[in-house]
Amino acid sequence: MTKQEIIGLQIQLNKLGYGPLEVDGQYGKNTKDAYAKYLDDLDPETPTVVPPPDQKWWMSKALIGGVATILVGFVGVFGYQLDSQVITEIILSTITVVTGVISVLGTLKRKAPIDTKYINPFNQPAPLKSYDEIKPYADPRGSFSDN
Repeated sequence: MTKQEIIGLQIQLNKLGYGPLEVDGQYGKNTKDAYAKYLDDLDPETPTVVPPPDQKWWMSKALIGGVATILVGFVGVFGYQLDSQVITEIILSTITVVTGVISVLGTLKRKAPIDTKYINPFNQPAPLKSYDEIKPYADPRGSFSDN
């Protein structure tokens, strides 16, 4: 959604009593929760699917790639040369550290218990035998129809 669309959504949600929301054009947690509550009240029988909140600016892949490019540029300016083996070791070490930090933060901020059926390889759901077993999604609101 564009910033103007988010502002319109926030204004409408405030008018309908799902606020108070700060009308700032940022689709954050409060706007997401208010929108989900509105959709639940609109049709409680249908599961509510709303887009996730906006990603933090510092998690942008473009920003991370830009910073990496600048760092490599600085290394070249000061006369250092990096071969592919050194770059590979740096990237793998960085990925290891970042995934470790993300794991710790995810564990600390977890709001629900861990579903062990996705962890335990012996507790997996049975695979589908054919496409006939897949039930089509019925969309009572018509949100996802092409009509």
